[in-house]
Amino acid sequence: ERCLEIGGEDVLAEWQGEQENLIKCFLDNFDVETVQEEVEQNRLNGNMDEVFKKYCGSPVKRLRGCLQRFLTISHQCLHEKDRVGLNITLKMVDAAINFTCHKAGDRIALFMSTGGMDCVETHKDDILACLNRSIPGLFQNEAPSPSKMHFYVFQQENCRKGDAIMQCVEESLMHCEDPAPSNLVHSLLRSMKEETPCSTAAQGWHSGGGLTPLIPILLITSIQTLLLTL
Repeated sequence: ERCLEIGGEDVLAEWQGEQENLIKCFLDNFDVETVQEEVEQNRLNGNMDEVFKKYCGSPVKRLRGCLQRFLTISHQCLHEKDRVGLNITLKMVDAAINFTCHKAGDRIALFMSTGGMDCVETHKDDILACLNRSIPGLFQNEAPSPSKMHFYVFQQENCRKGDAIMQCVEESLMHCEDPAPSNLVHSLLRSMKEETPCSTAAQGWHSGGGLTPLIPILLITSIQTLLLTL
């Protein structure tokens, strides 16, 4: 356990507590079933904008605060040279929030009105197959759970694999009847990329080495949680 080795028992205990708080914070603010019910109810009367406005307000702000507290304690679990990665992670999350909640969620509304949810569901197997071909072993690690959460640390070696993720998503969603969902998801990922050192690299998201769970987790969270649940 890296946190125990670097920070000691007290830091590990605090990190584990903030980890649990972060998960609880998400569940408290974004209950998937409740969100889906609200969307379906408001779809019929044409008031879906109110749902997007609601969740892009206080719930997102509260969740970001929880994430920031988790990343703050995570600093104490890392060596100095690795801590900058946590700052980049928060910037990427902010970029995703700002893009998704632009004008109280008008981009979510466009995504849905152009069949985005059905498109992602239809082509999710294509996306996963492409990722497995492009980045072998990407999904071999255990998924994050309440009892085990990986460090959300951006590292330079993520760059090339980030490009592969963007390409897989874009190429798969290009088969949708409407190009809007593909364009929106691509723009979301690009806005996150622009907050990383990869955006200024000569060859884009280019490097080698292993992939931390950050990018796939953010991809899944951005597409599935922020889009599929709305």
